Amino acid sequence: RISNIEQGITKVEGMYSIYFKSTERSESIIRHSSF
Repeated sequence: RISNIEQGITKVEGMYSIYFKSTERSESIIRHSSF
C-alpha cells in the first residue's frame, strides 16, 4: 500500500519531469530559431 507521502513525492517528481522536459524543449526551440 502506497502512503500519502510517497504518493505526494511521486506526483512532485512527475510534475518536475514534465516541467524540465518542457523547459528543455522551449530552450531548444529558442536556440534553433536564433540561428
